[in-house]
This record gives sequence, structure tokens and C-alpha cells, in this order.
Amino acid sequence: MSSERVIVIPDIWKTEAGIDIARLSRIQPGYSFLFMPALNVKSKKQLSLMYQQLLREIKVSSALFILPKCFATGINVRYWPDLVYDFAHGVTVTSVHFADKWSECLKFVDTCMNEHEYTTERYHATCQYQHPYTDSLKLWVEAGAHNLHPGDYSRDEFLSALKSMQGHWMYWGHADGRRLRGYHHVTSDDLLSHAPASPLRSTLWFSCSTLDFRLKRNIALDWYLTGSTHCLLASKEPVITEANQMLSAAWLSAMRQAKASTIVEIVHHLILSDSITFKTVLKNYRLLGYPWISMSHVF
Repeated sequence: MSSERVIVIPDIWKTEAGIDIARLSRIQPGYSFLFMPALNVKSKKQLSLMYQQLLREIKVSSALFILPKCFATGINVRYWPDLVYDFAHGVTVTSVHFADKWSECLKFVDTCMNEHEYTTERYHATCQYQHPYTDSLKLWVEAGAHNLHPGDYSRDEFLSALKSMQGHWMYWGHADGRRLRGYHHVTSDDLLSHAPASPLRSTLWFSCSTLDFRLKRNIALDWYLTGSTHCLLASKEPVITEANQMLSAAWLSAMRQAKASTIVEIVHHLILSDSITFKTVLKNYRLLGYPWISMSHVF
């Protein structure tokens, strides 16, 4: 199975994108572009079969799908590819981004491919003030993450800290499509009015339903589509608290043991370590954005 990083784009961009793709291939070996027919929101079954067939044929470990902007709503999450595909030849991890023009796609890809220019690897741990969410926060803090314990930070203090964040942000606790329930409830508008000056490298919400597929607009899409983070892990429906705890702890363990160095590699490691358990949890999740963001085990 190829470890090549594949970016899947509409075939109508083929001519326009040719020169840029050649340039990117020269300066960033290990990436390739694959063209797919233009997509429309139609039968979920048809799109699902198309994604599976394409990924089965190319046999790669990871793929970023560039979908039309009309797919960027909660009710259209059902038309996105799954996070994990487990084929006979191996596991493929996918992510999605949204663009209607090649120029929009190119700007995003160029920015993320040059992430090595960023120097900040800081991790920010946040949670709802309730056991067991504070246990998950403590585990990451003991590994070196910046502690934003809700017992020490008021709602306003958390939002102020968010505004100056750099690197990676983790959250544990109750949530829904409109709010994170930690820090006395934080809404989309709260987050967007306190977004960092520069996009976070990643946002990991080990929580429920922030990507709620029953709502046209949800807090996960609000956070991602405004460019607040280059990559977002979010759930489209409820997840058992214990399952999120397990996922978070295993994620950290993979990083600390240097078993993986990017988000894609971490997901791969989890699936290979316990396929049934982690496929069950991750089926509720989706990745938005650049899935090859590095996550160093050195905090």
C-alpha cells in the first residue's frame, strides 16, 4: 500500500491546475493529485460507493478530498467520505476540505504544505469541569500540555487565552452542534469573536455532536470554515464518554511513544493496534482540513 499523500480534486480543474501541480510535485515529493468527476449532492449510497471504489483502486494510506462548498453544511455531512476505510489491502484515512475554484484549493494546499515553517508545537488542554473530563485533561497536562483547567479559568479567561493560542487545541466534555458546554457554555459566536490571529495547526474535540448532521450550521463547521484551524477532528453524533477517554489516551500514547508523527499516522496506528475498538469509535468522527499536520511527541 502506498504511503503517498493523495489530494483528490474535480477533473474540471485538470487543465488549470496542471502547472501548479507540476510545481508542487517538484518541491513537495510524496504528494500526488487525483482527479474525480464533479460531485453533486445526490444519493448517499451512490457517493459512498464512488468513494470506496476510488480508494480501493488507488490503494493509498491517506487522501484529502476537495469537495464543493455546497457540501459544507451539517446536513450534507452524510455525503462526505468516511474517516476510515478498511480494505483488504490496508487502511485508508480521509479528510475533507471545500473549494469551488482551483485558486482556493491551491491557496489552502500551499499554506498547509509549508507547515514546517511553523515553529509552535504547543498543546492546549481544555475541558468541562466534571469528572472524567478533568482526568483526560490531567493526562495530557502531565505529558506537557498547557493547562487551561476550568477550575482555574473563567469563561472570559478561557476565551482570552483562546485568542492567543498557537499550535494544537484539545477539548473534552459535553457539546452539541451549537456549543461546547465547558466554561459555562461557549457558542460559535464566542469562539469566532476570540479566534487566534493565525490558524491553529489542529483542533481535536474529543466530544459529542459538534459536527451535528441534523443542523445546517454547527459549531465545528463554523470553526473550520472561518479558517481558525488547519485541521479539525469532530464528531457528527453522540459518543460515549468512556470511548472518547480511551481514544484520547490512545492518541496521546501513540504520540509519546513516537509511533506516529502526523494525524493520519496516529489514526492508522490506532486502527492497526485495535481495529474493532477504534473503528467503532472513529466511525462517528470526521477530519476536516489538512490531515498530514505533524503532532510531535515532544511537548
